[in-house]
Amino acid sequence: MRNKSYLVVGSIFVMLSMVLSSCGGTTSTTSTAATTTTAATTAVTTTTTTTEIPTIVATTAAESEPEYGGSIVFPIAGEPRRWDPYIHEGGSEYVHKFIYETFAWGNWAADRTVYPDIFRVGLPPVSETIGCLAESWDLPDTNTIIINLRHGIHYQNKPPVNGRELTASDVAFCFNRLLGLGEFTKPSTAISGLAYTKVTAVTVIDKYTIEIKHGPSAALWTALFAGGLADVIYTREAFTAGLDDWKNAVGTGPFMINNIVASSYIELVKNPSYWRYDERHPENKLPYFDKVKMLVIPDAATVLSALRTGKLDFTAAVSYENYIALLATNPDMQVFTSPGASYAVQLMCDQEPFTDINVRAAMQMAVNLPEMAETYFNGLADTFPQPIASAACRDYATPFDEWPQDLKDEYTYNPEGARQLLADAGYPDGFDTTINTYATVVDLAQIVKGYWEDIGVRVTINAPDRGAMDAIAWSHTIKGSMLIAFGAFVDTPMSTFSFYAGGISWNFTGNNDPVFDKYYTDLTASDDLMELNDIAREGLMYAIRQHWIVALNAPRTIGVAQPWIGGYHGEAALGRYQSGGVIARIWNKVAMKKAMGGQP
Repeated sequence: MRNKSYLVVGSIFVMLSMVLSSCGGTTSTTSTAATTTTAATTAVTTTTTTTEIPTIVATTAAESEPEYGGSIVFPIAGEPRRWDPYIHEGGSEYVHKFIYETFAWGNWAADRTVYPDIFRVGLPPVSETIGCLAESWDLPDTNTIIINLRHGIHYQNKPPVNGRELTASDVAFCFNRLLGLGEFTKPSTAISGLAYTKVTAVTVIDKYTIEIKHGPSAALWTALFAGGLADVIYTREAFTAGLDDWKNAVGTGPFMINNIVASSYIELVKNPSYWRYDERHPENKLPYFDKVKMLVIPDAATVLSALRTGKLDFTAAVSYENYIALLATNPDMQVFTSPGASYAVQLMCDQEPFTDINVRAAMQMAVNLPEMAETYFNGLADTFPQPIASAACRDYATPFDEWPQDLKDEYTYNPEGARQLLADAGYPDGFDTTINTYATVVDLAQIVKGYWEDIGVRVTINAPDRGAMDAIAWSHTIKGSMLIAFGAFVDTPMSTFSFYAGGISWNFTGNNDPVFDKYYTDLTASDDLMELNDIAREGLMYAIRQHWIVALNAPRTIGVAQPWIGGYHGEAALGRYQSGGVIARIWNKVAMKKAMGGQP
C-alpha cells in the first residue's frame, strides 16, 4: 500500500469565476502544427529613460510572542448571496473556510526563507502539505482512495449539531450530495466537467475511514484535498435544518458566525472548543482572536480612510496610488507584496496568420517586458515572462533562468528578430489584426498595440462592455486576439493545462494540438502526483515553445497591515481559499493596538 502525504491544490471552477463573469459554451478547434522558429533571435539590449518611481519596500514588524484576545477587522467587497456549499457561490466559499475545514493544507511552520511566497498564493508545494481533518490517506490501487480521519475532532457547539464528533458518515453524506450518489440523484452543477465526476462510490468503512472509488485520476485526488468543492464538510443535521440559512453553517473550524447585518458586516467569534494547535508555537491552542469582523466596503477610498484611522487591521490588496498615499500618513504600516497571475494576449491560433508559429513568436519578441514592468506597473511586476503557469507553481513550472537559451531568446525583446520572423512567415509588410479586451485594461492593450505596430502589425482595439466581451469570448467568435488577466495561472497542472487543451470550452485560443492534448490526458489519468508533476513540467515546456499566448508581465499585489498585527507576513491562505486558517494563526499586539488607537 502506498501512503501519499502530498498534494497540490486547485480548482478550474474557482479560476474561471475569477477571470470571467459567465460560463458555458463549446468550441470547435482546428489543428495547429507544432514547429520551431526559423529566424535568428539574437536579443537586443535597450536603454529606456523613465520617470523615477517610488520603490515598494516590503516591511514586517519585529517578531513577537503570540497574544490572545481582541478582534481583527478587514474589508470584503460584497457579502455572500448563498450559503449552501452545494451551490458553490464564490462569496460564501471565502467565509466557509473560517467555519469549515478540509482534509489537508499547507504547513504553517514551513521555512519562509526557502519558500518566501508560500501561502501568499493558493498553492503550497507538495513537500509542505500536511493533514488537517485527514490524519493520513492511501492509494492502494489506481481506482481507490482511502481517507483516515483524525479522532476526536468535534463540531462547533451550537445548534443544530451541538458539538458532536466528526465522523466518516459526515464526509460520505457531503460527497454523495455533491456528486449525486447514494440517496441523492442530482449532482451539483458546480462539478460539471471537473475530476469529481470520476467518482463512482463513496463508502464508510468505519467511524473514521472513507473509501472513494473512481476512474484513474490524480486530478481527482488533488481535487479532494483542499481543491475547492469537496473540502466543505458539514452534517446531515445542518442540511435538514437548511444550509441556505447562515445560522446553520456549523463546521469544525476556528471561528463561528455570530451575526450578519446585510450590506454591512459579517461577524464571527472564536470557536472555544477548536482542536488545532499553532504549528509555529506548538504549545498554543488556536485561534488567537476572540472575534473576526468582515466589513462590506466596495470602494477603495473608504478602505483607505478606514486603514488610516485604525478601523481596519489589514487589507490584502491596495492600488499602487493608495499605497503611496497611505504610507505618507501611516509610515508604520507593514507592507507585503504577493505574486499574481500574469496578463497575456491570447492569440487565435485557428485563424490566419496565427496558425504560423513564427508569427506567434514574433508577437512575443516585439513586447518589451522590462520596460512595461517599470512604466506601466510602476516597478511592481516581474520582468521575465511566465507563460501559462506562474513561477509560483514550484512543483512543475521551470524558472525562466533555467530555460534553454534558444527559448529565452524567443521571449526576449528583439524587434529586429520579430520583423525577420514575420518576413520568413510571408508577412514582410506586417498585417492587420484586432486586440479584443475589457475596458479595464484597454490602456495596457494600447501599449501592446504600440509594440506590435513597431514591427509593422496594424492593430485595432475592440473594448466593449464586460457583458459583450464575455459573450464573444464564450461564444468563441473572437477575431485576432484577446488581452485578458490570466496568462500564467497559480493552480494545479490539470486546471492550468485545461485552458489550452482541445475541445474544452474555456480554451479561448482555439488551438488543438494533439501533442499537448496527450500531456493533458496523461495528467488526468495519472494516479501518482510525483509522476504527474514530471508530466506537467515537460508538457508546460512544450506549450511554452508553441507561443499560443503573448506573455505579458505578472504584477505583484500590495497588501498592508497595521503595525500591531503579529505573526503575519502577507499570507493569504493555507490552500485554496483557506484564509480562515491564516487568521487563526496571527494575533494582536494588544497594548500597541490600544496605544495607537486601533479598534478593540
